[in-house]
Amino acid sequence: MNGADIDSDRDPYHITMPFRKSDELRKMIFDEPEFETDEEYKKETEEQDKENAGLVDCQNKILDTMQKTLLKMTNELK
Repeated sequence: MNGADIDSDRDPYHITMPFRKSDELRKMIFDEPEFETDEEYKKETEEQDKENAGLVDCQNKILDTMQKTLLKMTNELK
């Protein structure tokens, strides 16, 4: 098969980058502020709940260790 014989735009499975066809679209993608960051991204509720549960568990372990340490220190001072 010769590469010159194939028109990739006619291939239904061929993916083309949109800015190859349009300088205006390329400029919009690369230069417009709304395309610069994904600050509006919000985690799924389940994903956020799992992350929060991990943070709470870690904080609880720290508080438990602090409480045990304070209890030991109080007993030693008596």
